[in-house]
Amino acid sequence: MTLVIKPALLGLLILGCTLTWGQPLPLSLTAMPKDAPTLRIDGVLDDAAWLDAKPFTQFRRFRPDTQLDVGPYRTEVRVLMEPGALVFGIRTWDQSPQDIRAPLARRDQIFPDQDAVTVWLDPSGRAEIAQYVRVNAAGSISDGIYRAMDGSEDATPDYFDVEVATHRLRDGYSVEIRWPLSVLRYPLDGKLPWGLMVTRRVPREVSMAFASAPVERTHPHLLTQLQRFDIDAALREQLNGAQHISLRAEGTVRALDDGLGTLDSTANLGLELQWRPRADWVVDAVLRPDFSQVELDEPQLAGNTRFALFQTEKRNFFLESSDVVGQVQPDNWGVSRGLLAFYSRAITDPRWGVRATFRGNDAEGTALALRDAGGGMVLRPNAFSTASFAVDQPSNVLFARHRSQLGEKASVAGIVSLREWGRGIGTQVAGMDGQVALDDVNQVRGHVLLSNDSTALPASGGLMGQPIAQGANRAGQAAWLSWRHRAEDWQWSAHLEHISPRFVNDNGFVPQSGIQRSTLDFTRVVQSENKAIAAWVSAPIEY
Repeated sequence: MTLVIKPALLGLLILGCTLTWGQPLPLSLTAMPKDAPTLRIDGVLDDAAWLDAKPFTQFRRFRPDTQLDVGPYRTEVRVLMEPGALVFGIRTWDQSPQDIRAPLARRDQIFPDQDAVTVWLDPSGRAEIAQYVRVNAAGSISDGIYRAMDGSEDATPDYFDVEVATHRLRDGYSVEIRWPLSVLRYPLDGKLPWGLMVTRRVPREVSMAFASAPVERTHPHLLTQLQRFDIDAALREQLNGAQHISLRAEGTVRALDDGLGTLDSTANLGLELQWRPRADWVVDAVLRPDFSQVELDEPQLAGNTRFALFQTEKRNFFLESSDVVGQVQPDNWGVSRGLLAFYSRAITDPRWGVRATFRGNDAEGTALALRDAGGGMVLRPNAFSTASFAVDQPSNVLFARHRSQLGEKASVAGIVSLREWGRGIGTQVAGMDGQVALDDVNQVRGHVLLSNDSTALPASGGLMGQPIAQGANRAGQAAWLSWRHRAEDWQWSAHLEHISPRFVNDNGFVPQSGIQRSTLDFTRVVQSENKAIAAWVSAPIEY
């Protein structure tokens, strides 16, 4: 059962406002009349509303080289506002439509060898996080979050509930995307203009990419180059009052026959609630959730692995506003930069949980409390391997993070992470993280965490059916510092990391402890005489 309360007609998102690219560009968003029929999302741009929407055509190529002439690969974008949703209509031209690469792909499996369009949207305006939706010419979809702090895409979140469709044409293809406002996250009375950009990928003998805004490689990340638009006061008032509530009930009955005539049956009734009372607050709650229909984990080789394997989160309750939590995937070195404080896969079977997330102009935060029924693994890292203990004991979990903006280029956050196994036995972690942009090409970030652990785990590694015992208090610490440089000729990143032997966090992903690690990854960008070819020479160093 799903109950959805949508806001009233939000009207024109750019009424009387201008989107700039050096000088004002004719990219506009058109409000549909209140009595207009809902658009059919079928990929065919034949609804009457599309005729009234002004097309944006001023794309430019940014790969392999920057130029205004897009040749035969013309692209048009129209944007409409429905009650509670943005709708994008994208028309692409191709002189060789038989060469369009449009395989049917699983969600989030749209790779650079496929013809596709991407919509990037930054409703906070801080150029830190953008939600994106990518659609290939066959209608397959990829959605996720782009993080400016490391210039990476995270395709894990699949809760955007975006509706897409495509249509193949004799000279290209067209795309329709309905993007609900209920899944956008923006502050109340936003001070900064929203960011928006549309890109197109054309893989041929030389892979090409086009954008609605000028994209330069010298910028530290993609979000500094988004087109900006302001929202007038009347429309802002409507956006601030937008509400959303979704309640889903699920029932599961299982019967197990042991082959001897004995039938063991179980039943479960679960509830999931998401409530957005206003623009800057989201409350999520679950009661006895059943995650059996969540997408399966991607296979990983584990035969010669001494350390714990990182598993991508698939459960929507934990994916909501994952950027506020600070949870990110390990980098190419396998270093869990943002996972030491909180790793949601450490929570195996929540019986109940509640979470509140706030986003403001100068601060944001989230707090989560739940009861984990157990049945998973407890990890204890060391320098050479990760020990694991099978635990069926329930526990209480608490995590909170609050981040404050310090001017335009710096921020600092406080973190608390607790897990209690009963009778005062558990782990506690507290600390802070932060980042600062020194200039347009240099960024520094890092964290410092302190832990206290009072659990006693058997040396044998077996624990199933036995309660975790009280142990002596052991203190540990972890620190990490990163410097990222991205310029036109040289790009490099340096990392320093320290994790003490006794650092423990049962709510985090800590596969290794008792280490000092330094890494340096640098790239020299060499532009050849042929601008269609760019040579990249990369030399990573680790010691």
